[in-house]
Amino acid sequence: MGDFLNKNSHLADFIDNGTTKSTLIEIAESKNVSIDFDKNPTIAELADLLDVETPDLLLVMNEKNGTLPLFLSAHPELAPKATSKEKPDWIDKADIIDLDVRDDIAHGRDPFGAIMKAISGIGGNILHLINIFEPAPLYSVLERKGFDHYSEEKEGIWHIYFFNTGIKQQSPESGSIFKPHQEEQPNNHTIDVRGLEPPQPMVKIFEALETLPKGEVLTVHHFKRPKHLYPRLEEHGYVVETNQVSDDHIILKIHK
Repeated sequence: MGDFLNKNSHLADFIDNGTTKSTLIEIAESKNVSIDFDKNPTIAELADLLDVETPDLLLVMNEKNGTLPLFLSAHPELAPKATSKEKPDWIDKADIIDLDVRDDIAHGRDPFGAIMKAISGIGGNILHLINIFEPAPLYSVLERKGFDHYSEEKEGIWHIYFFNTGIKQQSPESGSIFKPHQEEQPNNHTIDVRGLEPPQPMVKIFEALETLPKGEVLTVHHFKRPKHLYPRLEEHGYVVETNQVSDDHIILKIHK
C-alpha cells in the first residue's frame, strides 16, 4: 500500500494507483462540470472545482486508492461519527472478546476482514473492538446481521462493543412510520446505501434504476438528503419523494 493522498496530491499521482478516472467523471457529471485531466490538478483544486469539501474528497479518493485506513490513522478526526447511544443492558451479561485493530490501521492494513471473521465466530459473546476512530459505516453492515453496538471514547481510543441480539434490521418497508405495516409487494425494489462512501450511493442508485421496470418504484434507504442526486434524477426524467425517518435515515421513492 502506498502513501495516502493529501490535499496537495496531484491527479497524476493516483490515477495510475488504483483509482480510475470514471470515479471522478461520475462526481463531475453530478455537478455538471468537467475535469481537465491534462492540467493535472491537485485534490484541493479538484474539490474546489467539484464544489465539495476537501476532506470529503480525500476520504473518497483514499478509499478508491486503497489507502483509507492509512489516511484515517493520520486523520482520525475525519472518520464518520455515529450518534451516541445509552449503555445497553447486554453489555454486562456476556463474556467479552477483545479485538485490537490499531496495529492494522497503523501499518495501513484494512481490518475489515479480521473484524468480520471475529464476528462470525462470536456466538453469544460480545466483541470488543479497539480502534483509533469510530467505524460508523460498520454499524449498518452489522445491524443487518442482527448485531447491536455500543461505543465509547477513552483518552482518544474508541471502544466498540458488538452483541448479536438476534434481531436483524427491519426490512425496508416493515414498521414504516409513513404507512401501516403490510406485506412487501412483489414489484417492490429496495436498496440500502447507508454505510457506503461517496460516490458509491449515487452509483448504486443509478445501477438499480437501469434495471427498474417501467412504472415501478425504487426505494432507497440513505443516510442523508442527497442534494447532488436530485438534479441528476430530474435530468433523467425521474420523480423523487423524500421522507426523513431520523437525522441519519432518509427514505427516497424514485420513479418515472
